Amino acid sequence: MLSWINKQFREKFFNRILLTYTIIISVAFTMLAFIILHNIMASARNDALNYNEQVNQQVKSYMDLKSYKVKQILQQLYLNQNQNLNIIDVSGVFHFLENKINPGSLDYYADQLAINKYFRAGNMLDEDIMDILIWKSIDTIPQYFTNRSTHSDLNPEIRQITKRIDSDLYGVKLIPSLNLFQPVSPAFNDKSEIFSIAANIHSESFEKNLGYLLVNFSTKAIIANVQRDYKKFDNRISVLTYEGVSVFDSSGESSQSMAPYFADLRKIAADLPKTIKINDSLVSVSSIESSGILILSIIPGNQIYQSTTSIRNTIIFLLIICLTAILTLSYFSMSVFSKRIKEIIKAMNRVKKGDLSVRVVLSPSHDEISLISNNFNTMVDNLSDYINRSYVSDLQKTDAELKQRTAELYALQSQINPHFLYNTLESIRMKALTSGNQDVSKMIRILANLFRSNINKEMFVQIQEELDYCEMYLELFHIRYRENLQFTFDIDHRIAEFAIIRHLLQPLIENSILHGIDITRANNHIRIHGKLDTDILHISVSDNGLGISEAKLTLINERLSSDQSFIETNSIGIINVNQRIKLIYGKAYGLQVISKLGSGTQILVKLPAKTKKELEAHVQGHASG
Repeated sequence: MLSWINKQFREKFFNRILLTYTIIISVAFTMLAFIILHNIMASARNDALNYNEQVNQQVKSYMDLKSYKVKQILQQLYLNQNQNLNIIDVSGVFHFLENKINPGSLDYYADQLAINKYFRAGNMLDEDIMDILIWKSIDTIPQYFTNRSTHSDLNPEIRQITKRIDSDLYGVKLIPSLNLFQPVSPAFNDKSEIFSIAANIHSESFEKNLGYLLVNFSTKAIIANVQRDYKKFDNRISVLTYEGVSVFDSSGESSQSMAPYFADLRKIAADLPKTIKINDSLVSVSSIESSGILILSIIPGNQIYQSTTSIRNTIIFLLIICLTAILTLSYFSMSVFSKRIKEIIKAMNRVKKGDLSVRVVLSPSHDEISLISNNFNTMVDNLSDYINRSYVSDLQKTDAELKQRTAELYALQSQINPHFLYNTLESIRMKALTSGNQDVSKMIRILANLFRSNINKEMFVQIQEELDYCEMYLELFHIRYRENLQFTFDIDHRIAEFAIIRHLLQPLIENSILHGIDITRANNHIRIHGKLDTDILHISVSDNGLGISEAKLTLINERLSSDQSFIETNSIGIINVNQRIKLIYGKAYGLQVISKLGSGTQILVKLPAKTKKELEAHVQGHASG
């Protein structure tokens, strides 16, 4: 596994780029998706929070209104009595509460009539009132009236209600709902549909408590009131007393019992309303302190984010699709780049092995890889050109120098070959025996000058210096053969200042002496001619000797024009000179042989007219460029 990881990532640059790119893209898209989801869920939570608070305020307004209606019904006793408006005769109500009256008596029925009028007036204040009860507290067996029932014994649970109402209460109070009567209509037989608000009925002077007022309301109106305006969430609505008893719960789970979450409500501060979290639910809490009412609006946690489920799933799905698409495109893009890089590496390896013909195929896209490929091709072109200019030119220069050294060696060998040296020394000896020392001294001096000239290592000399060398060479032969060998120099004085390759003419003169003339006969003549034609030097070496056959002459000139390197005993000097001229001056220059069998031979030399400095600069420029 480690070796595979090392091969795939540590040794492959594009795989590391792909891995880094994958991590960055994955992290970036995941963070983006997380932020979007977090904002969506936060928005959903805020919507649920606002919705919950609005529902709570709606229920609170409803309960506050019902408390106010009960207060109006209670206040009607005192307002009408004190102001003596006679709208409703409430004297019968107080007569019933303050006196012990036997049921069935005339006073009882008179009081009942007054109470019923009072009840009807109260029912007109609110259509949600189910029934109104009044009972007095002075009897051992309390008596009561209700607007929906006939006279009957007070339900025993009335004592539980009286215990919940403080005798010092001035106002109204929410209490657990109880049916304390035999209903006229069976539609009101469900306790879960009722909540009750109670109040004390005091004497006109408020010195003592005469009885109790109990108003029952339908809970259906609470749900209908909320559902009319709020339908987004299925809120659970709960109304509690300050003691924690649930008097209404829309779920029906805890009505008329201690609320299971009342312990959590005790922990909150008194500055209501506020929203708290119980378990996973959002609970909005408000209160009506004057009536002892706590109102809860609850949204379960599974409903808060229910609306975001599809959006969340869509975002996650799109995230996966986008990541997959991006990574797939990245992989193929990296593969294309990697392939192009591999082509460059392959080409570099071929160049490393010495193949300068390789080139990278350029892509139509002008990107960085194309730029590298183009620069690589340019580099190989420049390298190839540099090698051609430097190494090949150096080889050519070396070859020219080698041929020059060969010519020098050949010239030296010609001058010191045993036969020549023997004959020369023999001539010197004979002269020394038969004549004075003047010729001996002259021949020795000429021979010393010839050897001294060979010691000079310069490649180029002035034409005059080369002519002087040739003249000494011919003079040596003239002393030896006397009248059998004559020579003349016909030189245009203008060419003396130009330069020539050292020992370029001597092999041509030697060729005439060795192969052109018959030294055993008289009147052998060698002529050296030189002239300037614009910027071209024309130098010729001619003799009146044996000449060359037409077939052989054609072969020699063909080989001279083709610059073919070959060795032939009778023409090595000519070939060497011709090759040196072409190497130094170019293929436009060189030798040409003109001859006729029995009439002599003429060797024509064609050179550019250049001074020694110009010729040296020409050779250096040719080698470097």
